[in-house]
Amino acid sequence: MRLVNYIFLLASMLIYSQHEDGISIVQASAEFTKEANLNIKKLDDTSTYNYDLSKHSDFFEDHDIVYLPTIILFENGEEIKRWEADITLKLKCKLEDLQEEINKLIEAKF
Repeated sequence: MRLVNYIFLLASMLIYSQHEDGISIVQASAEFTKEANLNIKKLDDTSTYNYDLSKHSDFFEDHDIVYLPTIILFENGEEIKRWEADITLKLKCKLEDLQEEINKLIEAKF
């Protein structure tokens, strides 16, 4: 049993460490909020990840995700900005808003 727990912990660490290098966007959602999800794959100059509550509940707990969907912008593993759905389960941001924040991070490097 310990081996199974260790393997699960190691696998979780590998999966969630993916957004620790560079700029990344994580969209956290659930089956019942899919219609409100943004197509974050269209964003430029960033890695994108979609995590579903039923499959990645530990990510939700680790990042205190309460509202679905939630989008988090990371730079080198540090949370930079978060967009959360309102009571209607819809995000008020658009892809353009996310891209603007990504561009700001890139420009700040120069």
